[in-house]
Amino acid sequence: MLACDAARDRIAPWIAGEIDLQAGRDLEAHLGGCPDCSAEAGRIRQALAILETGEAPDPGPLYWSSFGPRLRARIAASARRRLVLRLASVAAAAVAVAGLAVFQIRLPSAPPWLAGGGRAAPPAPRALTVAEAEARLGALLRQAVAEGQDESDLDAILDEIAPLDLLDAADDLGRISAEEGRALFEELLDEQV
Repeated sequence: MLACDAARDRIAPWIAGEIDLQAGRDLEAHLGGCPDCSAEAGRIRQALAILETGEAPDPGPLYWSSFGPRLRARIAASARRRLVLRLASVAAAAVAVAGLAVFQIRLPSAPPWLAGGGRAAPPAPRALTVAEAEARLGALLRQAVAEGQDESDLDAILDEIAPLDLLDAADDLGRISAEEGRALFEELLDEQV
């Protein structure tokens, strides 16, 4: 006689007609003498019948009474994720712009070997505007994606260079005006949508 565990493993294949005749007889003998396994066979038969009809049963009032709050929670979680991604993009762009500005400010006007050589030094490079820096960053990101760089890798790189607190970065790297910050934030949000 079959053990209950072995019998329960054979119930679904038996109902589907996928086991041999002798194994089916052994299972039927076990089901005739074991009410627990017989009840399990009935539940499996019922579940397979529902699957065959293709109609899902109504989950009931308990499910539907909690459906609205669960849906609102999922929508709110999705909105939070989008907000975090937007803020991370803004932070990364701000760090990139500030870094470019600091880099442009710290460059000497002429290389040291030309300073006393009698030749005129080339003109100092012009500092990029916020819009130019954003455009350059966007172009470089698009180029990296076009060259096969995975977007998640790019996000990870930007996350590494972005500070945890945007205000700390402004103190460390220089400040942008409130007007430039709003314009940057609005442009980045427009690009994300």
